[in-house]
Amino acid sequence: MRFLGCNPDDEDLLALVTTGLSPNSPELSDEERAARAGECLHRDLTGRIGAMQVTLPADEQVVAHIHSQPMQSAAA
Repeated sequence: MRFLGCNPDDEDLLALVTTGLSPNSPELSDEERAARAGECLHRDLTGRIGAMQVTLPADEQVVAHIHSQPMQSAAA
């Protein structure tokens, strides 16, 4: 939260970040967890903080590349 310029001691914001965004609760089904994946806080160009969700694109070829592993070179 400090990275975004938020007060790290703000209890409401801390609760949102630790339990409200992309919850990994055992009560949730795998489908519900997948639907909530990628939720986060974002600071826009004017400094406003809000919740957003980063999702995969509709293009399945792009998704395949996102989930791929780059090959390591022999020099690595």
